[in-house]
Amino acid sequence: MANIVQENNYGELVVSDEVIGVIANIAAKEIEGIADMSGGFGTELGEMFGMKSTTKGVKVSVEDNKVKAEIYINVYYGFKLHEVSMLVQKSVTEAIVNMTGLEVVSVDVHVENVKVKEEKEEIVTVDAEEIMEDTSL
Repeated sequence: MANIVQENNYGELVVSDEVIGVIANIAAKEIEGIADMSGGFGTELGEMFGMKSTTKGVKVSVEDNKVKAEIYINVYYGFKLHEVSMLVQKSVTEAIVNMTGLEVVSVDVHVENVKVKEEKEEIVTVDAEEIMEDTSL
């Protein structure tokens, strides 16, 4: 990944492509309905061994201070894919522009999978004899 250099009267700002990828990753995961980011086989394999990718599900290219991003997501079942995708595009674009000042040319969203939310309910077992002993009836 290359570095983006912006010069001004005070000096220069150097931002790596990876930083833009982290910004995009965080902005995308903030959207309701996103189950997680989708990574390739190598990313998934690395996570099995405890390696965490801060740019999982994000590919960024920068040319002439213009950003193109590809975002790979998994969405929870029940959410409208087109709405979630549009919110991801907006969130990623705003985050990159606000944090880097770079122009975002495109944010392409790829929905890789639909997942079901797993809600774990706590099962409480009750012993009827204990309840009878605790009451004064």
